[in-house]
Amino acid sequence: MNRLRYFFVILILSSPFFTCAGDGFVYLKDTTQKLFFVSDANVYSPDKAQLLYSQRGNIFYAGNGDGKDNISLLVTSLDPASTKLETIFEKDQRQPVYSFQDNRFFLGKPTSEETQQKNELLHIEASKKWLGFYSSDNDSLLAYYRIDSFPSSVAIIVAYTLIKQFGLEKNIKAAQPQSKINGLMSFIKNITGGPALQSVTGAYSVIKPASGNTMANEWIWDGKILRPRWNTDQSLAWTFDGQTIKRMYAENNNDQYTWDGKTFKPLSQDDLSQQWSWDGSVIKRAENTGWHNEYMVTDGVVRPTTEPGAENEWHLDGSIPVPLVILIISGIAKAE
Repeated sequence: MNRLRYFFVILILSSPFFTCAGDGFVYLKDTTQKLFFVSDANVYSPDKAQLLYSQRGNIFYAGNGDGKDNISLLVTSLDPASTKLETIFEKDQRQPVYSFQDNRFFLGKPTSEETQQKNELLHIEASKKWLGFYSSDNDSLLAYYRIDSFPSSVAIIVAYTLIKQFGLEKNIKAAQPQSKINGLMSFIKNITGGPALQSVTGAYSVIKPASGNTMANEWIWDGKILRPRWNTDQSLAWTFDGQTIKRMYAENNNDQYTWDGKTFKPLSQDDLSQQWSWDGSVIKRAENTGWHNEYMVTDGVVRPTTEPGAENEWHLDGSIPVPLVILIISGIAKAE
């Protein structure tokens, strides 16, 4: 019996068990096993007794809490059918653990079609009213549910769970070539006009305040885009090409700045209050306005030169171009 025929038989048998849209079960392989009970975007244990995941924005939380300690996954899209390669980050991880595109899920973040094929773990296929999840290794059916039962984001947490539960990574070599890391280091060195502030070892770098609401004000840089880590609003993101810093969706020149390797300034005006300089170790505002606008950068910490203290410090994890550090510590870039 081929796969489609087998799937069709299962669907007929399983139909009576499904409830109305937005409320129902995710089934494992056949109708005798249940993976989850789902109500809207909330994912429960099969007996409905325990809330396993709740979703707010692009974050999946463990249980019902929405604090930093409850974060389980961060995704760049809630649509597994996205035509762009999207990523899945586990809590406190700087590299994506999985990625997805066109209903296919991959180990890590493949950089080419060839590596996508080698790293494919799972794929999703629709058949009339049903959505099936299949192992890409042997094309076996792993789970399924009615397409109209849940929002598309549920497919992501189902795929993630199946990859873990069935150990779909085991036959894929996860090691990334060292040349890839070296290439990223070289790229960052070139766009900063000199040495990066700190060496990079992951897929993206982080800057966050040492105190206060660190979660709300945490930023990530992937070599092209700077954005708040826990707020996926694209209007808050910035781009940097080595010379021009601008909002990803800039509407005018007032949202653009220039960088020549030493000086950061607005593109369309000579406002000294928004001009900063960098001499290789100290960042300071062009206007001499005191210690709170003069920062030294040492050992991955950006701190005022004469009044150090956690409430005025920013911590770097990875490598972020100097003008983007200025963008953040000056308050020009807003995380909310």
